[in-house]
Amino acid sequence: MLKVKMLPHLKHFRTEESGIKRVVLAYHQHLPKFDIELTDPEDHNFDVSVAHAGMAGGEPAVSMLHGLYWTADYHADAWEWRANASVIESIRGAKQVTVPSEWVAETLRRDMHLEPHVVPHGIDYRLWNPNADNQGYIL
Repeated sequence: MLKVKMLPHLKHFRTEESGIKRVVLAYHQHLPKFDIELTDPEDHNFDVSVAHAGMAGGEPAVSMLHGLYWTADYHADAWEWRANASVIESIRGAKQVTVPSEWVAETLRRDMHLEPHVVPHGIDYRLWNPNADNQGYIL
């Protein structure tokens, strides 16, 4: 069994929803089926460390990100600049980098001269309701 220390861990989330929370929840649900154990974040006995969006102290083996804030294109808040700095620091120290789409990968290829692994995020089709009120949006 491969032991993975993933940050953030499900225990780090409160009741709020976010894209990262949904991804972490899916990993906790599906990775054990592939003989991968997501360890408690306080456990120092793990085989590989994974950090989402620069959320790890130190250098993770794998940096997972969903993209960067386009701070050059608008008047960005200070927290967006700090978030980008954390993600970039994580990318620079990681042995591998994953992104969810070719669109995000192209940004890193162009601006950081690195080749990330594209690991697409999927949807659980059992939870998708195409007849729900979508207010004109589809994701």
